[in-house]
Parts: sequence; C-alpha cells; structure tokens
Amino acid sequence: TVNIGDTGSLDRTDASLSIGGVLSGDYGLKVEQDQATAGVFIDQDGNSTGLYIDTEGTDGGHGIHVAADAITAGSGLKVATSSTGLASTATGGFVEILHTGNSTSAINNLLYIVNDDGGSTGTTCLRVKQDANYRAIHIPAPQINTENVILVETPITTSGNVFYIAEMDTVTSGKAIGVDCGSTALATTAASGLVSVSHDANSGAVVNNLLYVVNDDPSSTGTTGIYVKQDSTGPAISATGGIVEQGGTLKE
Repeated sequence: TVNIGDTGSLDRTDASLSIGGVLSGDYGLKVEQDQATAGVFIDQDGNSTGLYIDTEGTDGGHGIHVAADAITAGSGLKVATSSTGLASTATGGFVEILHTGNSTSAINNLLYIVNDDGGSTGTTCLRVKQDANYRAIHIPAPQINTENVILVETPITTSGNVFYIAEMDTVTSGKAIGVDCGSTALATTAASGLVSVSHDANSGAVVNNLLYVVNDDPSSTGTTGIYVKQDSTGPAISATGGIVEQGGTLKE
C-alpha cells in the first residue's frame, strides 16, 4: 500500500494507492499527457465498477466535467459495447441516469441538452438512430394523470413544423400516427375530444385550415380523404357551423 499525504491511514488495506491531505486549490491527482494515447487507463477485469466517484459537492462543481474546446470529429463522452449478452431489462439501460430522492416540486432536469449559440443552425440537440426493427423511443409514464407526457414549447415558430414525419415512402398497412384509447371513463365533454385541435387567437380574415387533408395524386381513385365509422347511435360528424363544399353549396 502506498499512502501520499494520508497520514491517518498508514496501515489501511482498502486501497493500494491512497492520496489525502490535499492543500486548498490543489488537485488530488493530476495527469498531464502529451502523447496521442489515453491519459489514464483502467483495465477492470473484476465483476464490479471500473471507476467510482463519491462526491459531496452541492452547487459548486460536477461529478464529472469534460472540457473539450478543441474537439472536431471526436466525442466529449463515448460509451460503447459489443456485448451479445446485453440484458439491461426494461427497468435499466446501458446508460442510466437515476434520481431516487424526493425533491418535491423543485424544478429539475435529469438530462439537459442545450445548443447555446444561435449561429449553430446545423446542430441537432438529440438524434436517435435505430437500425433494428424495434421502437426508437419508448416513454412509459404510468404515474402521470394530469400533466403532459410530452410538452413542446415553440413560441417563435412561423413557417416550420412542430412535428414533421418525412419519407414514409415505403409504408403499406402502417400508420403515420396511431391513437388508441380503451378508457371506459372517457369524458372529454362536447367542447373537446380525444384528439383536439384548438385555435384561440384572432387571426382576422386570414385564410386558415385547422385540419387539412389532401390526396395529391388524381390517380389515387381508391383513396378517401376522411373516413368516419360510427358503430354507436351518436352522430358520425357534428358541425355547429354547417358543412359547406368548396363551391359554396350548403351540404347538411
């Protein structure tokens, strides 16, 4: 056992190298590497954690801080596995971020990604590439009952799309969007719906469509623009302002 400044643990057996008594403002361990290879290499052959950090910091530091101001095609952090026996189960992951303390209503983000320069217009904040025939993102939210599962705030969007589904050129019996509800307590009231499109600002005489459906190929003669199937006794379509075809004739 080698002890450096660890005067209170000269005979300790829990570490082969122990560093203590670090002066204020100094590093406990500093490695300066000028060669094009790893600065620190840990070969962990035992069935346990390769690097464990116990930090008591509050608001004055980070558990891990990577400063990579000269990086180009490299990565700030890379986690890779070629394991064919990977089995993280549905409640874990290859990379995990866990918060187990009761922080009540304090505002927190377990993952925070920010592109902090308005000129970086080619930077995507989060990209998920899935090469297997399985879902790319899964959000189980069994405890959310009055809040939004996904909230998108776009206060300055003008001609862009909030959600855009592109290149579905090979779809056959699939769907662009599928909404399934099996609730026996569904009660949207007459002023809302399972799917709701709401426009609550005065746009004057500007021509708008809150729902626009177009079959843009005249040869698609078997395609119905909107199909409503009602198996109960309620109305299939209820329109308070009447239904008018493009030519101006009222169609009740």
